Amino acid sequence: YRKVRPPGAWGAVGMLAGEDARAPARRLGRGLAATLLASLTVFGLLVGIGTWMLGATPPSWLPQRDAWAALNLAVGLIALPLWVRLGFRREPGV
Repeated sequence: YRKVRPPGAWGAVGMLAGEDARAPARRLGRGLAATLLASLTVFGLLVGIGTWMLGATPPSWLPQRDAWAALNLAVGLIALPLWVRLGFRREPGV
C-alpha cells in the first residue's frame, strides 16, 4: 500500500500504514475530476477546431457557427490547466 497508494476504498488499510483514512477517497475524487476535465478538454477542442475548419452546422440552440466554435475552444482551453493540475499534483510525503 505504501508504495502504490491506490485511490478508492482503502481507508482502513491506509490507517494501518499510517496515513489519513480519507486520503484514498480524496485521491479517487481528484482522479475522477481530472478524467472528467480531460474529457471536456478533448471534446471542446475537437468540436471547436472541427467546426472552425470544416464549417460544421452548430446546434439549434446556438445558431451562430463562430460562437459555437469559440465556446468549445474556450471550454477546452480553460479545462486544460485544471485537469493537468489535478492529475499531476504530487502529494506531500510521496
